[in-house]
Amino acid sequence: MKNSIYFLLSIFFTLLLRPTFAIKKSYVVYLGEHSHGKEATSIDFDRVISFHHDFLGSHLGSIEKAKEAIFYSYTRHINGFAAILEDEEAAELSKHPKVVSIFLNKGKELHTTRSWNFLGLEHEGKIHKSSLWKKARFGEDIIIGNIDSGVWPESESFSDEGMGPIPSRWKGTCQTGSDPTFHCNRKLIGARYFIKGFAAEAGALVTSKFYTPRDTLGHGSHTLSTAGGNFVEGANIFGYGNGTAKGGSPRARVAAYKACWPPIIPSDSCTDADVLAAFDMAIHDGVDVLSVSMGGPPVPYAQDSIAIGSFHAIKHGIVVVTSGGNSGAYPGTIANTAPWLITVGASTIDREFSSYIVLGNNKRYRGVSLSTKALPEGKSFPIITGASAKVANATAEEANFCIEGTLDPKKAKGTILVCHRGGSLVFNKCTQATSVGAVGIVILNSVFFGNEMYAEPYLCPATHISYSDGLQVSSYVNSTRKATAYITRPTTELGTKPAPVMAVFSSIGPNRVTPEILKPDITAPGVSILAAYTGVQGPTETDLDNRRVKFNTMTGTSMSCPHVAGVVGLLKTLHPTWSPAAIKSAIMTSARTRDNTINPMTNSTHFKASPFAYGSGHIWPNRAMDPGLVYDLTINDYMNFLCAQGYNETKISFFTQGHFKCPDPISFSNLNLPSITVPKLNGSIVVTRTLKNVGSPGTYKAHIRSPIGITVVVEPNTLEFKKIGEEKSFKITLKVKGHKAPKDYVFGHLIWSDSKHYVRSPIVVKVTKNISSIMSYAYLFKYIIIGDTGVGKSCLLLQFTDKRFQPVHDLTIGVEFGARMITIDNKPIKLQIWDTAGQESFRSITRSYYRGAAGALLVYDITRRETFNHLASWLEDARQHANANMSIVLIGNKCDLAHRRAVSTEEGEQFAKENGLIFMEASAKTAQNVEEAFIKTASTIYKKIQDGVFDVSNESYGIKVGYGGIPGPSGGRDGATSQGGACCS
Repeated sequence: MKNSIYFLLSIFFTLLLRPTFAIKKSYVVYLGEHSHGKEATSIDFDRVISFHHDFLGSHLGSIEKAKEAIFYSYTRHINGFAAILEDEEAAELSKHPKVVSIFLNKGKELHTTRSWNFLGLEHEGKIHKSSLWKKARFGEDIIIGNIDSGVWPESESFSDEGMGPIPSRWKGTCQTGSDPTFHCNRKLIGARYFIKGFAAEAGALVTSKFYTPRDTLGHGSHTLSTAGGNFVEGANIFGYGNGTAKGGSPRARVAAYKACWPPIIPSDSCTDADVLAAFDMAIHDGVDVLSVSMGGPPVPYAQDSIAIGSFHAIKHGIVVVTSGGNSGAYPGTIANTAPWLITVGASTIDREFSSYIVLGNNKRYRGVSLSTKALPEGKSFPIITGASAKVANATAEEANFCIEGTLDPKKAKGTILVCHRGGSLVFNKCTQATSVGAVGIVILNSVFFGNEMYAEPYLCPATHISYSDGLQVSSYVNSTRKATAYITRPTTELGTKPAPVMAVFSSIGPNRVTPEILKPDITAPGVSILAAYTGVQGPTETDLDNRRVKFNTMTGTSMSCPHVAGVVGLLKTLHPTWSPAAIKSAIMTSARTRDNTINPMTNSTHFKASPFAYGSGHIWPNRAMDPGLVYDLTINDYMNFLCAQGYNETKISFFTQGHFKCPDPISFSNLNLPSITVPKLNGSIVVTRTLKNVGSPGTYKAHIRSPIGITVVVEPNTLEFKKIGEEKSFKITLKVKGHKAPKDYVFGHLIWSDSKHYVRSPIVVKVTKNISSIMSYAYLFKYIIIGDTGVGKSCLLLQFTDKRFQPVHDLTIGVEFGARMITIDNKPIKLQIWDTAGQESFRSITRSYYRGAAGALLVYDITRRETFNHLASWLEDARQHANANMSIVLIGNKCDLAHRRAVSTEEGEQFAKENGLIFMEASAKTAQNVEEAFIKTASTIYKKIQDGVFDVSNESYGIKVGYGGIPGPSGGRDGATSQGGACCS
């Protein structure tokens, strides 16, 4: 016994004497462009690798250390490397004059049979001779690359039937890795995988089975087939949506670049290091178009792998199309904001998979479903709410979400359960309902989603109905003693109206990096899109689903992005000499902004959508092939833009491998884009644009719809073009009308027309009378509130901003936003507070908001033990994705319910102490400690500023320096939207 004690003590003291090692992280070091040109050889590539080793070795002390640290050398077109470094080493390296930028290797998130008919390329299966498909030979021999989760090569969408020899210009390869069954052909001409950046984060969790371009997620196969899949007759999912599947460029060649991996670590699975490596090789291989359905929160362009990679691609004439993000319709959430990208929003098409709920009072309400199981035709069953079937220890709100463990089999057996959207995945609601003997479910939409429902391949008889119809169903069920209903088998309905409708999840502007650049650029079909899928997981992506499908429906801006990429392939085939900017202009200026009822496009709650949602409008391919005029740009124009962004001539020379002179003066607003955005109009401004003729000779006249409160004058208002390639410039003067200027953004448009062509550009304006009145604060601090669903995060925010409590608060979907002014040290401080969703299905959205946050409130419910048990996971997420100096306060909410306490105060204090957090218990209901929690966090951030911990010139720390005016009135929630019905104190 005594020997054992001596042994343990010796170990203890040995551990105490061990040196403390700094934490190493993976970084991307960007050095600009290579000088070796297109015809580089393996000797040149080896020389680059040696240079990277020498360069890093000079900072680390030896070449051997550099070789050990570097896991990627970008050798083809992008000059740089990815390496494992300490923070101090990275900081020192960033000071070197040859380093353009250095940034953490963070993750990016992965954001058909009918859609092409809806876009006008065919009509009821027939392709007219005037269709862009016919004119562009279906994108014959164009090469479309896809940076995504790989490809399922056995899919019929990648069959090479009817394909000729592979174009001789192709320099790519077909990696098989650890999968000897993986293969390419004359359609799928290339495949590569990039895993070193992901492996640097996941470590030993990455096994040999990962080393293959094969798609196990389904996302990459779906997006690649949407862009360039071959014709496949009889494509459907469980018989629904039957028709001929095909991509936008069905005769194109396709190549898969796998840079996204299964989510085995708590971060987004497409790392910057892998994405940049994929771009480098895609440029080298010779793709013509790149489709990139992923993104992260807006960051400076030189710290964004997609912005960097696409910039180099554009230099080589490659058009890059990206998704705009799925962070919901919250201002400033739009991703992929660089002006050289085509950024795509998501909207609906005119097809729905309808399934009706028929009540005992003979009223019918249309829902949507792809359920493979159906109730006996015409047979009614008792219908009850989830709350009516709850177990004794569950709340009514939890049971209404049909959450696991909340339903009583004795009450639910033989019934149709009414379940609210949210709280758990929709597929899990079916599982829970059937596990307690229910025969089916009706899912009620939330007020947030309104009339927007997504048809899903449920594992039980189910239908998903709108918010307004849900109110009627609930009223019937709650007011009828023996309520009954039945659910009809789903059917495919075509020609539904209105369409397109902007999707509620589609991220919107304004552009947070460069407000003068309108984003998104365009919208395209992204809801319930049917396309190729993987063969290794079921359509619901859950472990319980052992079904396998060749085609699956998916929803997101990830689906709209490849629609545009497919159209780009057609335009590249038809107009091989057009620049990427000309193609982008043709797509944008020919777009439509009205739906199939000839009314302005709306969102799911029937409100009129704006250019911040759809950019220039909904893509209309047949008009894009003959736009008449285009707004063109060269690489030098983008260089000038970078000058305006603040990059000096020395840094910019690394992009050009030669001297570059920044012009003086520089204006973002004069970048020759097909849209006009003035975010800070003070009095008046003159904006210049240049048009190039790409059609027949003609005389174009300007037609203006001025934004409300703004006068717009175009000079000259007539332009005559006599030949192709001729360019003419014009000026637009925007002036505030009178003294009553609009307070928010206002929208208009400019159309140049020769009666045949209509070249339309959106105009977006916000008036700024006095910059100091707008930024009347010394500092702005960005907060986030995190924690499980139902712990009271939204109620804490409401109590702090509005001084009120809402007993039943809708469940947050995505992110809510609130703001309030406070005073610290006699300085006005604006708190910008983001309330994040607690559901697992929205964790990727939540993670994107960690970045750029100065403070966080980590909240648990003292009456629910499981919310406390999950704190470690939330904290790990926060520290993985946020800056290291973020101030975190631990809040035990609902302290007014002490009689139901499941977590002691001492336990909360201990957790906070062990993790270096500030701790307090609070009540959103009584307001106890709510004010103190937010102000304590702000005071901690302010002290760190005074101590020099934060670099306030870098807004990625979640701190913005203002002008220090008089604090405005407290309160006010901006754009808060929500779902469900979770009670919070």
